[in-house]
Amino acid sequence: MGILLLIFVVFTFAISIYSYTITAESLDTQFKDRMDNIEKELARSAVLVNLGLRLYDITYDTSLKNAFVPFLAAYSTNGDTIEKINLSELKKMMSPDIRDTIELYIINADGRIIASTYQQDIGLEFSEWPDAYQRLTDVRLGSSFQSDRVVKGTTNEGSLRKFAYMPTPDHRYILELSRTIDEFSEERKLFSYMQVARVLIEQNPQIIFLHLYNSVANRIGNESETEPYKLNTAAVAEVNAVLADTISREVIDDGNKTIIHYIYLDVGETGSVSASMMNLVAEIQYSTEDINRQKLLILLSHLFYAFFMMALAIITAYLLSRVITLPIQHLVSDVNRIADGNLDNTIRVDWGSEFAVLQTSLNKMVSSILEHENRQTYLKEVISQLRSVIEYLPVPTMILTKKSIIIGWNRAMEEFTGISQKDCIGQTDNLYRAVFYENASPLIIDYLIDPTLKRVPDKTIHQSGMLIYQDAFFPHVKNKEGAYLRLISAPLLDKNGILKGAILTIEDQTDSKNRENDIKEKNKKLHLLSSITRHDILNQVTRIIMVLEEIQDFSVVLADQELREYIDVIDESIRVIHDLILFTRQYQEIGVMEPFWQDIEKVIESVISCIDTGTITIHNTISGLMILADPLFKQVIYNLIENAVRHGQVVTTITFSAVQEGDLIVIICEDDGIGIESEDKERIFEQGYGKNTGLGMYLITEVLSITGISIRETGIYQKGARFEMVIKKGQFRMGRTESLDFV
Repeated sequence: MGILLLIFVVFTFAISIYSYTITAESLDTQFKDRMDNIEKELARSAVLVNLGLRLYDITYDTSLKNAFVPFLAAYSTNGDTIEKINLSELKKMMSPDIRDTIELYIINADGRIIASTYQQDIGLEFSEWPDAYQRLTDVRLGSSFQSDRVVKGTTNEGSLRKFAYMPTPDHRYILELSRTIDEFSEERKLFSYMQVARVLIEQNPQIIFLHLYNSVANRIGNESETEPYKLNTAAVAEVNAVLADTISREVIDDGNKTIIHYIYLDVGETGSVSASMMNLVAEIQYSTEDINRQKLLILLSHLFYAFFMMALAIITAYLLSRVITLPIQHLVSDVNRIADGNLDNTIRVDWGSEFAVLQTSLNKMVSSILEHENRQTYLKEVISQLRSVIEYLPVPTMILTKKSIIIGWNRAMEEFTGISQKDCIGQTDNLYRAVFYENASPLIIDYLIDPTLKRVPDKTIHQSGMLIYQDAFFPHVKNKEGAYLRLISAPLLDKNGILKGAILTIEDQTDSKNRENDIKEKNKKLHLLSSITRHDILNQVTRIIMVLEEIQDFSVVLADQELREYIDVIDESIRVIHDLILFTRQYQEIGVMEPFWQDIEKVIESVISCIDTGTITIHNTISGLMILADPLFKQVIYNLIENAVRHGQVVTTITFSAVQEGDLIVIICEDDGIGIESEDKERIFEQGYGKNTGLGMYLITEVLSITGISIRETGIYQKGARFEMVIKKGQFRMGRTESLDFV
């Protein structure tokens, strides 16, 4: 008894230690996962903030590019002799709307500012920043205007300034302009790194503070703390180390129960002179106090459990030792009477510990009972219960013999396949194979029953022990609608390990797969949001600016009627901008608003009513066709028409039509313009490709792909463009449904 008690105590403590270790490791893993998720979210958000800032910065490119015209003219007029150029006088000649905010510079081939209206920067050597100097050299040797980002200059001090560069025709110098605009700081708050930091701190209580540093190891803002900022030399040293090798670092402070991570944030900036200065380093301090408290509580609970079990074992051993002889004799006597056929005899209930004698007597009793005439009835009841369990399992289940004959087909399987049990029981493999494959290919259960079957390499099938799994899309099931299924098959063996059959269960994972696909599509939303419709808005704004300039220059000599015509153009452009901004706000709901059935005829009519096509005629022959599409499908039609108007050159007619090709519907938008060259037919759908911002056609593919619609260009160059949108079966229908909402 003492030995058993000792073994029990040791075993109990071992189990407690093991359980505590596993639980503590799980807590550590969860804490690390939370930190990883926070840092990944910070990195993604930093890229998006930088993208927003970059889109804002380029709005000032036009004014700076125009300002280079007199600058280059002055250089050429003075015989390429920079000493003759009076930058201060040249600055006074600039446009009134920028002359008070602009500064002029001349940079030589060595990367040194040799002349400027901004005296503090004269003599500045760009060679101290190799990346920036190399990019400036590329600009000098090139021949085009190069805009830069809005920065605080190389010292990261003073006001925010927008820089731009232009090489001289002889490639000896770089002409540089910078513009300081008061609204920079306020408007750029819409794209705030510190706002990202505040949100992360609010959502994650384990974060003590989150500091951001720029490329020269200076702190950005102080929003995450209530105390005034104090320079931390140790932190600056870590930040400089991360900036040097772009490798993240971890500092663990067990005394203060904290962990500090220094994370390199590559914001994805490329191409500009200041690109290398845009990346950041994040300093995140996490508190480990909570997880340490949880570990302590778990340790105490495991110790309490161990001591409790030890005390219980001691008490139990003591009680068992008090009753050991008489109870076992009673038990043996009663069991023997039953074994001799006296089944009416009852076993007296006593306490005892003679387990070996008890086991022998009970085995004898069981042998007699199994020989009793009611044994067969009992076994039949057990088998019936097992069949009932399988019959009412909520999981579709099929059982085969080793000859591939169906002997089990439960109700869930009936509901899943639409084939009744009576039509299946006794049938062979041709029936159940046809449910899953049109050509009646073998299932994984067939490989268990017949190992000689030749297996076709299939990455969706894997085996774990005696079980075979398959996770795949089966297009033939559910009336050929298809479904993502997990098939699990296991062999049925007798007591000697001989195969008697196999069982197959089915799990429908279509909903979870669809949710997974939806999540992937929603992750694109933030990236798309920064690009959609921006080029349209900029075009309209440019149009307003041009008209306003005309009014300012010629309004004195224009008649009233002509003034009204200009004003009408401005009014129309403003209304278009208003509609586009409203559309951008609707697009922010992508993923929240589900795709819905849309009447193509109404969509096209709605777009035609709000777009100016000039003398171009639009014909729509589509009627009664409805498709299941994203709420942004209206923008797809808008971009197709706008693309034809803008790039078709000689377009007189745009036509919308639809044709059916087998199980597919193809919506066609074609014009009689210049068309698209063969080598550009696929490239036009790439992001950034095109004569303007290159977002229009890319947006079309992204919006259509959300609901599985594809688009292709099949027109003939010099005869016109032809865009075909292909809609799959189940995503279109003929005939309107008036009760459906139309947006």
